[in-house]
Amino acid sequence: MNLADLTAEEKLALGGLVRLIVRADGAFSELEEARIDRIGDELGGRDAFWKVISDSAQAFPDEQGIRTATLKVTRPEARELILGVIAGIAAADTISPAEMGLIDAVRAAWGVSA
Repeated sequence: MNLADLTAEEKLALGGLVRLIVRADGAFSELEEARIDRIGDELGGRDAFWKVISDSAQAFPDEQGIRTATLKVTRPEARELILGVIAGIAAADTISPAEMGLIDAVRAAWGVSA
């Protein structure tokens, strides 16, 4: 599955969650940026991935909007892709408790076990 396989709503939720995972530990490291670039390449294009992230900032100016959009993601394959992406970004450097908390919150919202 890649970006082209996601619905517009799923893409926005993904972009919003990427923004939250990057902000979770209070720093956007070079390792995280490189990981986002690599994941973007794997998903069908880094420019398209950065656009998804940017578009989510326009669609969801606050965290509540992102969380609401996340709850609307229902397809298991989209959930799996999104969780893999945010976990992959968090793992670019040491996974902080705040990053793990966000991942756990998404899993709980979707009823997905670790």
